[in-house]
Amino acid sequence: MLALLTRLLTHHLPPVLSLVSFILALLALLSPVPALHTSVNLLSITPTQSPAAKRDVAAFEELSRFNIRTLRELHIELARDTTVDGPSIFMGLLGSCARSSNEADVTCTNSTFNPTYDLSALPTNTPALALDGPTASTPEFILTSIILLFLFSAHHALASLLPEGAKIHGPLGKMARAMGWLGVIGWLVGMVAVIVLRAWYGNAQSAFAKAIAAAGSSAPALTATVGNGFTMLWIAYAFAAPALLIALVKLNHAGLVKQV
Repeated sequence: MLALLTRLLTHHLPPVLSLVSFILALLALLSPVPALHTSVNLLSITPTQSPAAKRDVAAFEELSRFNIRTLRELHIELARDTTVDGPSIFMGLLGSCARSSNEADVTCTNSTFNPTYDLSALPTNTPALALDGPTASTPEFILTSIILLFLFSAHHALASLLPEGAKIHGPLGKMARAMGWLGVIGWLVGMVAVIVLRAWYGNAQSAFAKAIAAAGSSAPALTATVGNGFTMLWIAYAFAAPALLIALVKLNHAGLVKQV
């Protein structure tokens, strides 16, 4: 039983984790342009309720606690009427998508490593804010990381086909060591790039919120939110870490990595 569990952990778990990590990271890179236009993004600007509407909802929620039937019916009607509609912008590493309302068609910019976000769908009274895309090197770092981790994972999957206790030396041993370093470098590059991106988009979101608050009643009912693309990236690299560690330990134990 223990031997079976060990084999599952060392032979079958790393490829599965690596595959999930690769898919999540690739989807986060390609969203919302050219794929998943409104489902996955790194930063979004969406409509929100006006301050007056928020106060009305809060007041009705407070009154409804007294179980007054009329107030509860009014609260239900109010909840039905608070569907927020308006312009939305979805931003990612390769471009942005926009729509003028919830029912309008989505238009996207061209995919590029140096994107310029199209904010023309926002109202004219939206506070001016520099929401330019990340530098060209940032998505390139993410793509490089994905490629390096994929190469390492593919090499490890092929190495798993070797018989138990097999020793490889010479050119194949050097290739194994090189792939090991590529995997480590790919993971580190990707994590650093994601941390930098999260700080950049977080600052942009905070600056936009402050600008909206400073504009007061003249500001449009918009809110900026850090998107779920970062959740996918965190999960991707969290899955890649144990897969990379298990693969390196297995390669070292099999004699594929040079002993120091």
